[in-house]
Amino acid sequence: MPVGKRLADARRAQGRQLPEIERETRIMRRMLDALEAERWDDLPAPVYVKGYIQNYATVLGLDATPLLEEYAQDIGQNSSLPQLADIPERTLVPHRLELHAIPRAVWIAVLAGVLVMVLLIWGISALFRDDELPPTPPTTTPSTSIDTSASPGVTETVEPPTTTE
Repeated sequence: MPVGKRLADARRAQGRQLPEIERETRIMRRMLDALEAERWDDLPAPVYVKGYIQNYATVLGLDATPLLEEYAQDIGQNSSLPQLADIPERTLVPHRLELHAIPRAVWIAVLAGVLVMVLLIWGISALFRDDELPPTPPTTTPSTSIDTSASPGVTETVEPPTTTE
């Protein structure tokens, strides 16, 4: 016996109406109607339908396991959804981060090229560089004047020591 028919028969046998089941299960009435009529296309994804069946069976006091197994058989034969075995292990469309990814070999080649250019420029600049340093200017010490008296305007000039060369 189909799942929807078994649920509807159990509900009628208990003398219950759909509005009462809707309140207890918190499943919309149109979903309950579709479930009892087995209009699988009017229902959401199978994972939700399994929850509906389990909740509906619990409210009616039925064991949900055989109903869920029968539902799995029903949708397995009539379902246009892909089965888990049909889904490829790796997606056919690359991930958005892989879409414009630059391969590692390209990065290494670019870095090696930059390094070669830097070394080449450094080598050429070393060939044309003048190794002579500019002459250092002679160091001379200017004469300084030191005020030795307390009276203003009188200064004494001190000559720096002379070096003999």
